[in-house]
Amino acid sequence: MAKTKTTKRADGRFQKSITDPKTGKRIFFYGASEREINRKILDYTRKIEQGRTFEEVADDWWTEAYEVISPTSVRGYRVAKERALMEFGKMHIRDIKARDISAYLSRLANLGYAKSTVKNYKIVISRIFNHALLAGDIEYSPTIGVEIPRGLRTKRRTSADEADEEIIKNTSDVWIMPYLALMTGLRKGELLALQWADIDFTNKIIKVSKSLYYEGGAHIKSTKTEAGTRIVPLLSPLLSKLLPLKSVPSYYVLSDNGKDPLSSKRFRTLMKHYQEKTGIKATLHQLRKSFATVSVKAGIEPKVLQSIMGHKNITTTYNIYADVRKDSIDAAGVKLDSLLSSKLEK
Repeated sequence: MAKTKTTKRADGRFQKSITDPKTGKRIFFYGASEREINRKILDYTRKIEQGRTFEEVADDWWTEAYEVISPTSVRGYRVAKERALMEFGKMHIRDIKARDISAYLSRLANLGYAKSTVKNYKIVISRIFNHALLAGDIEYSPTIGVEIPRGLRTKRRTSADEADEEIIKNTSDVWIMPYLALMTGLRKGELLALQWADIDFTNKIIKVSKSLYYEGGAHIKSTKTEAGTRIVPLLSPLLSKLLPLKSVPSYYVLSDNGKDPLSSKRFRTLMKHYQEKTGIKATLHQLRKSFATVSVKAGIEPKVLQSIMGHKNITTTYNIYADVRKDSIDAAGVKLDSLLSSKLEK
């Protein structure tokens, strides 16, 4: 680092500057004596040599990532980041090795975290280190080659019970949100952000382009991704339920006053009231999966269903959201039995 000579200012303090090799900018130091300035420069130089801490890089990454990640990913990413900060926060990022990350993932596994959760935590850590790599903090990412521990339990996301589905179809007058979820497959945040202007009753479609999330209040955020912004069919039974409720285009479909989206507390209150009155136990996420499952059963083309669900990868549509129910197995058995029997008889 190139240094300048120490100079004395008019106010009696001393001043010296150095050139930061990373940014090329001049950094100025002030003190009551040259000795004090040299100590400050030494501390600064040591800090530069050590590099930024994991926490500093993670916070820097989050500032950029927050603007581009989907609303539905915000909470999961934030939780994963905070958990990583507990583990590596004060460590200098260049001192963190692959073995440290592997040990961290193993600890998560030992705590009983599911495979999908550990995988998400690793994704977040990898993105933080990639950010550090691009920023010049490190020469390579220690996450390369680190694998998810084997034998982790897999969380099986099930669709709603068929009995719950039938109850929901007949209780939209109690609260229409569960019925909306079942008939559209929209995510919770997408449902809460839905406005009447998004519903085209003439062409029988719903335009999905935004989502609601809670962070010190209710906020609306663009879906950002091409897959998230999509068109969903407005099924006739749902159309007949919504038409009498139709209001001002800018009003929210799910709202107490139309003008404002539901608060987190209000949403929980309404959901609890609905579950108590109807007896259902299904969550909105399970209803989304029910929509996908029924769509598969109805023979909807894979790519079409992927688009309707807003999935970036088609494997998500089938591996996670589409259950195979007993009646589908039975029907397949009848077809296969008939086919195989006729072939064996020849």
